[in-house]
This record gives sequence, C-alpha cells and structure tokens, in this order.
Amino acid sequence: MKRILIGLMILMLALPAVALGEEYQAVVANPNAADRLNLREKPDTDSKTLGRFYSGTPVTVHSEKTVGYQTWARVTVGEITGYMLSDYLMEVNRNYGAPSLFFTAYPSGGGCALREEPRSNANQVYYLGSGNQVYILGDIGDDWRYVQSERGVYGYVRTNQLVNREIKIEEAYLGRVNAEIPVYEDKEMKKQIALYYPGARCRVSDLNRQKGYARVEISGLPYTAMVPGRVTKGYVSLDDLTVFIQPWQVAHQYKAAEAQTDFVLLGEKYNEDMQVKQGTIMTVIGETENQYHVLYRGGEYAYEECGYVDRSLLKILPGRGADIFGTEALGYAYIEIPLDEENYLAGVETWQSPGGEKGQTTYTSLARVIGQNKGYLQLSQAGLRNFFIEEEKAKIIWREDLFFDEQTIKTAGEWTADEETAGLWYWQLQENEEVVLALENEEWQIHKEYQFSGQVDCFAVYIPAGTQVNMTGGVLTAMTESHAPRFCWDMKYDDVSETEVIFEGTGRYFCPDQILDLSNWIDYVIEPMPGVEDSYFIYGNLFTGEEEIFYLNEYNPRLLTNQFDLAPGIFLELHNCQVKITYGNG
Repeated sequence: MKRILIGLMILMLALPAVALGEEYQAVVANPNAADRLNLREKPDTDSKTLGRFYSGTPVTVHSEKTVGYQTWARVTVGEITGYMLSDYLMEVNRNYGAPSLFFTAYPSGGGCALREEPRSNANQVYYLGSGNQVYILGDIGDDWRYVQSERGVYGYVRTNQLVNREIKIEEAYLGRVNAEIPVYEDKEMKKQIALYYPGARCRVSDLNRQKGYARVEISGLPYTAMVPGRVTKGYVSLDDLTVFIQPWQVAHQYKAAEAQTDFVLLGEKYNEDMQVKQGTIMTVIGETENQYHVLYRGGEYAYEECGYVDRSLLKILPGRGADIFGTEALGYAYIEIPLDEENYLAGVETWQSPGGEKGQTTYTSLARVIGQNKGYLQLSQAGLRNFFIEEEKAKIIWREDLFFDEQTIKTAGEWTADEETAGLWYWQLQENEEVVLALENEEWQIHKEYQFSGQVDCFAVYIPAGTQVNMTGGVLTAMTESHAPRFCWDMKYDDVSETEVIFEGTGRYFCPDQILDLSNWIDYVIEPMPGVEDSYFIYGNLFTGEEEIFYLNEYNPRLLTNQFDLAPGIFLELHNCQVKITYGNG
C-alpha cells in the first residue's frame, strides 16, 4: 500500500499544471469496477478510441462541451489527449473512500521495454526490470497496455509481458437494490459464507476483471475509522461491488434489530467491550448462518463498533430500516435530564458525559428515539452513544404523527386538529398573496401567528392535536413520507466544488438530521444569496415554539456546526439564504 501511495503522489505531480478556473484534475470513475472508459479522438461515441481506461486513472480536464444529450470533457491521460464522457469523471478530492483504483503489474521474465507508441519497433523510453512495478492506466486494443512507471514515465507495454496485476481500494460498497449480496469463501464463488445488505462498506484487496470477482473485507465502518471493527473476509461478484460513488448516493438498506436480553458486544483490539441492554436497537449490515454482523455506537468513548452477535440474541424488526449512521428514528424526544453535583448527567445509564454549566440543575436535550421497551426510550444524538431514559420523562413526537399516509389539503377557514389531522403540514403561498396562519394550543403552549405576502414560497408547520387553526390564504398540505425531508425548498442543488454542496432559496426546512446524514460534514454555513439585500433566517424549536431571527450580509455568515444545536426537532426558515455544506472523510 505504501508503494501505491508514493506512486500516486508521483503520478499526480506528473500531471500537467491545472489552470485555476479552467482545468482541474479528475479520475476515471466508473461505479462498476470492471468497466473501462473510452478516450475518444472526437466528442462522439462513434469516434476512434484512443484507449479504454480503468477507474482511478488520473486525468487533467481542460474543458467541457455538450453535444446533443451528452457532455464531453477534453482531457489528457498521461501524454494522450482526447475526449471522455463527463458523467464518468470525478474530481480528485471528491473521491471519498476510494483514493485510487490502480491495477499494478510487474514485467514477466527478466524485464521489458516501455515504448513510445503501441508498436514493437517503436522507440524505447524506459526499461522495466523484473522487480519494477507499473500502474496500468488503460488498454490499447487487446495487445497493448498504457502504463506509468514508478518514476513517472508513461509508455506502452505488450499485454503478455505483464503479470501479477493487483488492486487496492480502501473503501467500496456492496450493492444491488432490494437484493441481498452473497459472500463466498473462495474465488470460484462456490461456497457461500454470508449475506450482506446493500450499502455495506468494504475494503477491496484484489479484483479480477476477467473472472469477475473481488476479494473484500467487510466491516461496515468507514476506512477512516479509528478502530477497524471485526470484519468478514471473502469474495463477491464484481456486479455486486460499487466504487467511486459518494456515500450519500449509496442505496443503504441495512436492517434494525432489537436485543432480546442483556449481552456483551466484543470489541476489537484497542477498543472496549460494550454492554448492550435488553431492548437496545442495533443496525444489522449482514448475516451468517449463526450470527448477525452489527453496527452499534456506545461505550465510554462513544465508539461505533462493528461486531458479531448470535442470531438468538437479536430479533429483526419488520418494517424498520436503518440508514448509513444507524437505525431510523421512531420519533423525536425533548427531554430534561437532572445533573449531579459534578454537572454530569444523572440517571442516564451508559452515558456519563458532561451535560451543562456549573450551577445548572437540569440538562435540556433533543434526541432521536430509536427504541421503546418496557417504559424506557432508547435515544440517539449525533456524535454521542445511545442512552436510555424513562418514557414518562420525555415529550415525544412520534414519526407516525409527523407524516400522513395520504395527502390531505386544507384551504382558508377555521378548524381544530384531532388525532386524524395532527402532524406535519407544509403551507404553500402564491406570489404576492396576503396570507395569515394562526395557531393556538394551550397544552403545547403554542400561540403563533404567521403573516406573509408571498416572500416565502412554503414552509413546514407541526400541528399537535387540539390546535385551533385559523387560515387566510394559501394552502395547507399534509406531509407524507414520500415528501420528506426536502419538501419545501425553492432550491437549487449544485455541486459547486470538490467538497461542497449548496442549497439556496427561500422556505422552511425541518429535521436537519437528514442533512447531516448525507455524509461526514465539516462545516455547515448559512450565507446570504449573492446580490440579495433582504437575507435572514429563523432558527426555531419544534417542541418549545421558540424562534430566533438572524440577519445576514456578506460579512456576517453563520457557522451552524459551532453556533447552533442542529438536533432533530429544530427547523430553519430561510429568506433568500444559501446553506453551504462542506464534506470530508474524517
């Protein structure tokens, strides 16, 4: 691996210089590891091919042009310039999880010549000794390969003069939508040892295009995890392997399971064994004949452990899915937890983190409810381990009460929300329409009146049972699961740089944990839209009805990750704002 990384650095340095704003460095990025991308002489699929290049091959993109329904990039690969389809290229630093997909090889026999052109009588530009490794960038027909030496020299070598091709991918994903992926003990894929669910993370240590297999180590944890977790080693079909894809684009289809008794989840070396309580909900990424392979965040330092649990100790919950970071929320809890004399949380099993400033007596918290058992709630918060609290000590909004099975529409008038109409709605306004929405609920301490004149296209509002609703103008539409979470943005989604995504517009956004689940984020900033003077956002709490307004200008962006609590139950109401999310892999 060290030699590959050093070679990668040499290769990148050997690329032509990038002109800022005009050129950029990318890699060939076919999600199917067995595919190769044609480099064409002209921007046309019928044009002569100059070679077929493997995923991970670095290229310099000089320009792009659209021809019909296709966008072509004019690129240089090594010392060859031509055209590639832009859809199969990825900027170098956006290549989350798979730093490079390099086939490596060594000369057969005593060595071979690296030639200037794919001809036996072409000039020799370098001589490869028997121990010299090369990186295979692509195939030129069936007889020649285009390679780069460890010293950064490009050239052509006959296919039959290279042996021992290898591949290393730090992070890939197993994936066939709505189908479990078999894992085999042998590369002939005859003896099955496990089944995994789409989205399971793995590391690839070998890959054979001709025979159609990949050797994998499956742990479910990102390759940047401090503790690798316990892994399943085996072979999968190349058709079941996905590479060069952002983690939030993967079809994660993990399952959720409930602990049937107390047990210990054995930790990996340098980690800890984790005590798991009866009723605990765990994420299941796959299964063997006798065990489930699970993810669980817990323990003294809130590590996420990947381990094995006997099948008899867990019960798969029908209809309960799990996302990339854990089990899907059943609902959201607003809790007040007492603090002890040391200002640590009191009465919360398995969680002993500081919970407040000196002099406080309680710690107020928002959390996702991921389990319910025998009068206790299992709660989860971003970055923290699971913990438990008595159900009677929390104010809860259940997910089933947030969303409706079928859409219901309310127009201007008065009505009172009952059990059938309590839940999450979104309010749509016509341009320049004068509207008023008044909500009154003594139990929830809601006394709200919203007045707009078309400046907000739509926003979300939670209406508990017993709320008196008086509406003038606009249309209230009951939200369904299919409309969550990005239901009411007049938004533009745009990949703006190597690690950023921008949402911009006007509207309301509920439950920011859905944004945070996209990936490992670094910064989450609200800024004014360019050229707009009236830019502000409202930061509100679904449970308390509290709201704060923040005015923005080009000198006053707000970094949400440090300045605000983005736990579930918080909403953001944007007025001519843009949200810039910067991603990372750490």
